[in-house]
Amino acid sequence: MLVVRKKYGKGRGKPVIGYAFSWTPERKDVEDVHVSKTERLNKAKFNIEHNGELSDQENNNGKYDDEAYAEILATVLNLRVEKGLTQSDVARISGLSTSMII
Repeated sequence: MLVVRKKYGKGRGKPVIGYAFSWTPERKDVEDVHVSKTERLNKAKFNIEHNGELSDQENNNGKYDDEAYAEILATVLNLRVEKGLTQSDVARISGLSTSMII
């Protein structure tokens, strides 16, 4: 948040001689724009489909499971954002590495 303060002089009529600007930095984990649940779900599905660690057979076998998994990922991400937790906070609490957490 930006705060602007006027600096006043000692002359007649209390003239403004300058301005002082100060601000408090924004939290780093805050989203700039609202992201809808469907958008998060689509992103999760895309990440599952383009996972380089899965073979083609594994990717095709889990088509129906991927949608359920993507739904779970989107729900978890929504909860994490609502509670204001960062990836490192969740990693510390759960004991998982940060690369495993969305």
